[in-house]
Amino acid sequence: MNWGVYLSTTQRSIKWVELRQNQTTGTWSLYQEGTYTPDAHTRWLGSIAMDNNGSIALCYAKSSTSVYPSLCYTGRLATDPLGTMSFAETVAAAGTGSETSGNRFGDYSQTSLDPDGLTFWHTGEYTLSTGTTTRVYSFQLPMPATSTPPVADFVASTTTPCIGSTVTFTDLSTNTPTGWAWTFSPTTVIYVGGTSATSQNPQVQFNAAGPYTVALTATNAYGNNTNTKTSYITPLSGAALPLVENFEGTTFPPTGWTINNPDSPSIAWGNAGAKGLEKRAALGNTGSTVGSVGLDCFNYSDTNQVDDLITIPLSLVGTSSPKLTFKRAYKTYVSTSNPQFYRDELKVFISSDCGATWGSAVYFKKGAQLATNGTLNTSFTPGV
Repeated sequence: MNWGVYLSTTQRSIKWVELRQNQTTGTWSLYQEGTYTPDAHTRWLGSIAMDNNGSIALCYAKSSTSVYPSLCYTGRLATDPLGTMSFAETVAAAGTGSETSGNRFGDYSQTSLDPDGLTFWHTGEYTLSTGTTTRVYSFQLPMPATSTPPVADFVASTTTPCIGSTVTFTDLSTNTPTGWAWTFSPTTVIYVGGTSATSQNPQVQFNAAGPYTVALTATNAYGNNTNTKTSYITPLSGAALPLVENFEGTTFPPTGWTINNPDSPSIAWGNAGAKGLEKRAALGNTGSTVGSVGLDCFNYSDTNQVDDLITIPLSLVGTSSPKLTFKRAYKTYVSTSNPQFYRDELKVFISSDCGATWGSAVYFKKGAQLATNGTLNTSFTPGV
């Protein structure tokens, strides 16, 4: 990403950064940053993109007291020193005049990567003697030179697919590999989608319970490197019906169930001491003092938060009309100062591919529709 920065009363330029995401935790972090100021001219309306080699292009408008508004670009290879734009500035469209009226310039400037993964396209405005005009141009950065072997890495679209479903593997190797060799143990896999064991990003169907160990060997002219992830893929087989879960066992969530709680544990609340779905007391429940799963929404007022409770996979083989039934208990919180606020929602979704995709909600209630027992302005404990 990039944005304009103030350098002095006579000069502005472009700050740019590269962020990277940990594919395991989902956490983003700063990888590199820089401010592009090769001279005293002003650069603005920056737009940045990365190609499939990890090389970065930065396109922008350039002007000063001696340079008419022009379109230019620079760039860096993935192997260049961090925080630098190593390519000399290229003028894509030279300006020949100044804008003398109006108060808009450069609307909708944008740099995008072509589907070929190598070609950058930019659209922007520059000024001629006859007025401001738009130019669309394209360019490529050269392949980064390397004298080191690749460092192999990869990620799977899911590590818990249904048996028989397809997983897409994405190559994350560095140092520009030119060849890939995938192996799976056990070997009960099928390559689909026109891919093979030598594809960069294969699509693989798993036909046994596993777990599967996956290895990728990435190769270039300077050598190879292998990354092995042990017991990386664990295909799931569906449990037979009926499934009954009362949330009274000692393990929570129940074995095989999953909780997605993106904002935990930044705030602690609720009986379990952690923000999210938890076991909760149910008054009148026989044989146990904990008899439900719930959210203590009364003590947590952040908006637009979503918590998912995902069942174990279920097999519907031989079932013509499966049904899902459950009990709910909810009271609407009433605030005299903000009566339109504090409306919670409950949605139920069904996935036919072990959670890789989800359709539209098959059950959706909110606010008064969700309430089973009127309103309240204190903490609510349901009874059964």
